[in-house]
Amino acid sequence: EILIGGPNVTMGYYNSESKNQEDFSVDENGQRWFYTGDIGEFHDDGCLKIIDRKKDLVKLQAGEYVSLGKVEAALKNCPM
Repeated sequence: EILIGGPNVTMGYYNSESKNQEDFSVDENGQRWFYTGDIGEFHDDGCLKIIDRKKDLVKLQAGEYVSLGKVEAALKNCPM
C-alpha cells in the first residue's frame, strides 16, 4: 500500500477517531503516515505506478465517497 509521510500530513479526520486509526499511523520517530488505499510499485526509472485499490471506495472532489462496485453495476445495467 502506498503511504504518504512528511511534516504536512494532516493530524487526522475531525471527530472520527476510528477512521484516524484506520488511515493514519505514527512510527517510532514520530513521523505521521497516511495510508492512501492505493497499491503501487516503483519501476526501475523511479516512477510510481498505481496498480490497484485496496478498498472499493474512492473520495470525490466534493468530499463524498462512492463505491466503485456500485458505479460498475450501474454501468452494466445501462442500455447502450
